[in-house]
Amino acid sequence: MGKPYKKDLDLLPKTYSWALNVDVSGLSEAISSCCSSPLIVVGSGGAFSAADFIVNLHQRYSGKLAKSVTPYEMKELIGQIEGASIIILSAGGNNKDILGLCKLLGTNEPKRVIIICGRRSSPLSRIAKRFSFMSCFEYELPSIKDGFLATNSLLAFSILSYRSYTSVFTKLHKLPNTFGQFMHPDISKTAFLKNVEKETKHLWEKNAFTVLYGPVSRSGAIDLESKFTEAALGNVQLADYRNFAHGRHHWFAKRGDNTGIITFISKDDLTIAEKTLSLLPVKIPIFKIYIPYDQSIAGIYSLVMAIIITYFAGRIRGIDPGQPGVPAFGRAIYHLNGFANTNHNKLQCSYKKNVLVRKTGMSLVKLVEDQSFDFWRKLYTSFVNEISTIEFDGLVLDYDGTLCQKRFDGWPEELSTYINKLLENRIPIGVATGRGNSIRKDLVKYIPKKYWRMVIVGYLNGSDIATLNDANHPIQGDTNSNLKSLAHLLQSNASIYRLFETIKEYPNQLTIRLKNQYYTDYCWQNINELVFASFSDSLKVVRSSHSIDILSKDVSKYKVIDVLKRNSKSKTPKILCIGDKGSWPGNDFSLLSEPLSLSVDESSSNCHSCWNIAPPGKRGIQATMYYLKALQIIKKTCKFKFVMDQ
Repeated sequence: MGKPYKKDLDLLPKTYSWALNVDVSGLSEAISSCCSSPLIVVGSGGAFSAADFIVNLHQRYSGKLAKSVTPYEMKELIGQIEGASIIILSAGGNNKDILGLCKLLGTNEPKRVIIICGRRSSPLSRIAKRFSFMSCFEYELPSIKDGFLATNSLLAFSILSYRSYTSVFTKLHKLPNTFGQFMHPDISKTAFLKNVEKETKHLWEKNAFTVLYGPVSRSGAIDLESKFTEAALGNVQLADYRNFAHGRHHWFAKRGDNTGIITFISKDDLTIAEKTLSLLPVKIPIFKIYIPYDQSIAGIYSLVMAIIITYFAGRIRGIDPGQPGVPAFGRAIYHLNGFANTNHNKLQCSYKKNVLVRKTGMSLVKLVEDQSFDFWRKLYTSFVNEISTIEFDGLVLDYDGTLCQKRFDGWPEELSTYINKLLENRIPIGVATGRGNSIRKDLVKYIPKKYWRMVIVGYLNGSDIATLNDANHPIQGDTNSNLKSLAHLLQSNASIYRLFETIKEYPNQLTIRLKNQYYTDYCWQNINELVFASFSDSLKVVRSSHSIDILSKDVSKYKVIDVLKRNSKSKTPKILCIGDKGSWPGNDFSLLSEPLSLSVDESSSNCHSCWNIAPPGKRGIQATMYYLKALQIIKKTCKFKFVMDQ
């Protein structure tokens, strides 16, 4: 099992160069979307070291808390991590624990899951494709596959994540162009390795090691412990410099004869590290790793040094860390299934649990503790029973996040089939969107021309309404005076205007797109303060999946419902509304305040509307297709026939 460790070591320069130049734009965009929330990073074995490094990145750049966990630890956190995003790391995408966790997450719907995998077309990526809130980034590493220990995948993951975070926040990174310049800029590779070999040689007479580290080198220390333990090179204890002061130094008073110290010293740690080490007994062998970098780059350096030190420890001990020989019992343990508890999975994936958690924003545990579960379950059952009895005369749907998952992805063929079947049976469709001209260009691609007159489009959040066959809409015109004044205020506000990618003016709407999703909450707060201070009687602010829109007070997507009702031949027309941003201040809030409404993502707190009753794991366009598929056509109306556990 594995391959010679020396081969992995020799490939590090190639992997460094590859990771420095491969495209990370997609990964950067995904990371940008989760930088405004807490983060949990999941990894096993060597990938756990990379997970800890990403924790450091997230906390340093986003200012949000982050935590690294193993897949088994993550299993018990599910249902208790409201609002957190998740990153999963896997070198091969085939580990049972990672696969089991991914399936479990898929049906428990965290905010966002990002998967970074060192192999293309893996079982992990196939699972991720089932869920719209999972993004899997697959890379074909030049090293192909690590040996027994994580080496090249660890370096690749750390550089890819570092480049992605710096791309989001600083637009530049400071990594040298080559591996040699990074690790040993002033001496040759041969001289560098000889120095490491010479300075560590006195350590290998010992069987136990204390590894001391500072905040930026924690991931390197974690990796050294992992490698020494997995390859049976020595017993390692970890401590940062100040935790070491809280009694851990006493180990050396009793067991110092068989213990050495490996210490990571960054620029920030230099003073406390030297003072600490100077107070230890002189007989204790110490290897000092001086890190010539600060902040996150120091973390990458510490990870590489852990890889290199492991090589020399293995060579002295006669153990190849890349192929140490795995006993039969070890293989059997590795292949156990930690996610086989079907009772646990059944509870986590139940319809009621998912629907009630979506609606209330509370975990299942909290709902039970508050004795709220039965209360909300009855409301849920009542809503489903009511909406299942109604024959709908038409539908109004939001666009982005409901009919279109990503702005430039278009529709899947299956969705077009459902929409066109309704139109074929004379059931009118309304599309209520914050978009302007671009929406009509999309719709005419997927809806046959013969149905265009039956499609009502509410452009710009319902400020301009027309049938799809009317190419004169949306109408161009001057922006109203209040919006024009607000636009000037925004453009003169340097603290937020510098964060705008574009600000577009329409007659009754301003649409703002940001350069970085991370700043959405900050800009939203500032824009609301300006509107409240000067335009509270005339303007309002809403959010979509891709923009912040400021609207005239009387503009609403609800007006599309009114048009469908006026056009209907029924005396009491019933219109079904479907959208994704149903919670305030989402731009579907007014649309989904209608009692006959369903969400495909965010729900409001209204007991009688805006429920998301899609099956576990279905979000966005997947939920939309579930709802449309459940509609049975009855003459010129349609009616739900749900098949689910109520």
